[in-house]
Amino acid sequence: AGWRALELGAPGEALASFTSALDGVAHSRAPHLARWRARRAAAAWGVGKIGLAATDARASLIALDSPALRRRYGDTMREAGVVLAETGHFRGDLAAIVEGAWLALRYTPAGEARRLVRARNLALLGFLAGVARLRGASRAAFAAARSKAPPEDTRSAAFAHVIEGALHVGCARWSDAEVCLDAARAIGVNPPTSHLSGLAELVSAVMRYHRGDIAGALGAYDRIDALAHSEGNAMMRGWAACGRALAQLAREEARAALETLEATAAFLEGDADTQTKQIVNGVRPQALWALGRHQDAVERAIASLAAYAPPTHFGAHEGLGGPALVLAKAYAHAQRSGSLTPEDLVRLHLAARRSLKRFQTYALVFPMGRPRLLTVRAWHAAAARPEAARRTAAQAGALATRCAMIHEMRHAAEAMVFLAR
Repeated sequence: AGWRALELGAPGEALASFTSALDGVAHSRAPHLARWRARRAAAAWGVGKIGLAATDARASLIALDSPALRRRYGDTMREAGVVLAETGHFRGDLAAIVEGAWLALRYTPAGEARRLVRARNLALLGFLAGVARLRGASRAAFAAARSKAPPEDTRSAAFAHVIEGALHVGCARWSDAEVCLDAARAIGVNPPTSHLSGLAELVSAVMRYHRGDIAGALGAYDRIDALAHSEGNAMMRGWAACGRALAQLAREEARAALETLEATAAFLEGDADTQTKQIVNGVRPQALWALGRHQDAVERAIASLAAYAPPTHFGAHEGLGGPALVLAKAYAHAQRSGSLTPEDLVRLHLAARRSLKRFQTYALVFPMGRPRLLTVRAWHAAAARPEAARRTAAQAGALATRCAMIHEMRHAAEAMVFLAR
């Protein structure tokens, strides 16, 4: 039943079937069970249960612990590798991305299936090369991914366009991202996959939000939410909630934004990956700050530091940048007002510095984070070096303007008003 459900595009049903089958043999390492675990990993990935998907993929690979078994269960090695690579992208696990991509290619037999896997791996390579600022290599990898994709199966070509679009969004190259999304829409996705559709909508939504098209962003997030509910996908539901809350904050609807996030946080607690939780938990302090609940915002921002995934996805902008901004603002206000005890001020300073360092890593990988990073640095320097802070805030505003990032312009302007007092 599980195999059939996966073939019919019903990962939720498949997950329930494979879980039932594996319940009585949870600790067995029998080789034939590796295939079941790889299939359950694929089903779990299909509904956004990234932790379970990655665990099952790894357990499947461990069970096949000899060259003879790996050759015999090559299809299982391939499937586990695909899940390991794709979940690694959302868990911030670069080693898993590389290992999984290699295994998927190594154990896919020659023919159309191998072309499909090779095309997807080349797209991932293009993304990684782009993040490393190897633009020539990145363009070549994406072009190769599109040319090697089987013509009758457009998933790989569309995936390459969408992943390239995601890279451009992470670099605030909005026009280039739009070209990629248009190309993906033009060729379509056949057979359809909810993950790819959801990722395409996410790229579009983030781009629209940062450029100030709130209505367009909300439309895209509504479509992501509809996909999430139809598939029971916790990850996409988290994306939709975070994006909708940011749009509500942009419309000065902070109470509605907080309600959106708190309703989703409980749902995500047991199911979502660390990065999705990190993103949602990064927006909550911003909503609390906007409501004037500054101490609650600080405590939420500090608590959010407990969950951390290295930034391999542009969507971590608010997960890391939200707490960094709130803590930096709180530190500047506390220094000016003298409202905290020396011990509490030191605690706040240490948390703010920790959050800043994490966001610096994100901004190094994804340039779209650089206007926010400059704004956060301006808040940090407000008391000790006010002149330098004013220059940094002005630089943040200028960079946000060049990048056409409307909300980052607003954040920079808020810092400049504070520093002008």
